Amino acid sequence: MSKSRFALVNHRRLCPLMLTIVVMFTPVWIAATEAQDGCGKEISEARRLVEMAQFETAIKLLRPCVEKNRPEGQRIEGYELLALSYMALGRNDKATLLIEQLLNAQPAYTPDPSKHPGSFVRLVEETQRMHKTRCENALSEARRSYEKARFQKTIQLLRPCVDRDRLEGELRLNGYELLALSYVALFENAHAKTYIEQLLKDQPDYKLRDRSELPGAFVRMVEAQQRMHTKRRKRMWIIGAAAVMVAVPSVALSVKKWRSPNALPGPPTFPK
Repeated sequence: MSKSRFALVNHRRLCPLMLTIVVMFTPVWIAATEAQDGCGKEISEARRLVEMAQFETAIKLLRPCVEKNRPEGQRIEGYELLALSYMALGRNDKATLLIEQLLNAQPAYTPDPSKHPGSFVRLVEETQRMHKTRCENALSEARRSYEKARFQKTIQLLRPCVDRDRLEGELRLNGYELLALSYVALFENAHAKTYIEQLLKDQPDYKLRDRSELPGAFVRMVEAQQRMHTKRRKRMWIIGAAAVMVAVPSVALSVKKWRSPNALPGPPTFPK
């Protein structure tokens, strides 16, 4: 069989296959595209409906916009508008639940007093305080669970609080440490390393307490990370010093040329 005829036969075989693949995956691609950017119009319309006090209609329009496969910005705005709508209808219980979901999606969320009603701002702040208190209690319970060698329970209690940044200062550092210790006890060193890195990022001068009370694997991982951080800081210092050493002579030469009278341009000359 000649090459041209062989290519033609292959082409005829491949065309139906390619057509089948396109037909099978086009709906999936369309659904993914709509999930990513299909809610912009709905949110704009819902915002208009909220301004016109048509809260029930806005709620029906917004419900699909807070699904997990939506972009984060659209989901946050969807949660805001839904919570405002339920508050206007006197459903503060539903509004609180939506604000909790909003804070789960974006832990650093802060309402804008110039944009949002005071009742909404107060409800968000109250929910944030509730989360903080709940996580402080979870940390105390996690300590007891760790002492009883219930490491999975310790992780379940702490991860939502630590990963969503609901503990502050020393409490957050204690959370990182307990999580790392629990993962070391479960031989999940990759997870332990993640929380040790977070611990050292928040407290670069972290010091190990009595080593006899700590697992050897945890001590070794902390020391290895500290050595790596020290090397990184030295490397950055060397790079910075080298950049200064290169830049200073160039700047000095430029200043010298600028101050030299010979460097100034003379008067223009014209042909006679």
